[in-house]
Amino acid sequence: IPKPRLKRFSTESNGNMALKGMRDVCLKEEHEFTATSIYDRYKLSAGAVVEGPAILEEFDSTVLIHSGYRATVDDVLSLHLQKQ
Repeated sequence: IPKPRLKRFSTESNGNMALKGMRDVCLKEEHEFTATSIYDRYKLSAGAVVEGPAILEEFDSTVLIHSGYRATVDDVLSLHLQKQ
């Protein structure tokens, strides 16, 4: 099966334009409500890095990035989560 050709994007963003605001979220590992950054996933461009705790909101999905994790957007706009 031939592999699909994926559009590649230049890595130029830091994610600040995608920041929608903050919200108190009850996180299990914190045992209390924690001020959490809320991002518009569609505005995260290639190269963006988001440190947890954070929430990435999309129309059909929500990604929770826990404390101690980092999400990086690659050049085909996929998310990669890593423990710090």
